[in-house]
Amino acid sequence: MKLVDLEQKVFIPIVDESKGGATYEVQMSVAEVFEKFFEGNTPEIVEAVPVVHGRWVRQNGSAFVFKCSACGFKFAGAEIANYCPNCGAKMDRSAKK
Repeated sequence: MKLVDLEQKVFIPIVDESKGGATYEVQMSVAEVFEKFFEGNTPEIVEAVPVVHGRWVRQNGSAFVFKCSACGFKFAGAEIANYCPNCGAKMDRSAKK
């Protein structure tokens, strides 16, 4: 899936046949383009944010206490989570000893 900013402004070339095929540009938002040219078949709108990546950093030689490298949240447990429960960072890097 590709995401677009519906508020982004784009320039649409318009050909005016009544003026001998003269071309001019009209500025519209992406949302206006969908409304005008796709007759109400607007795309599904989703809230999206960039993914924050991090890793669990082992604390003071402890086997069970880790700190999130993104926000500093400390997490204690035998099994570390795939996401930080505090900031939501995706823990897709190995824990650092």
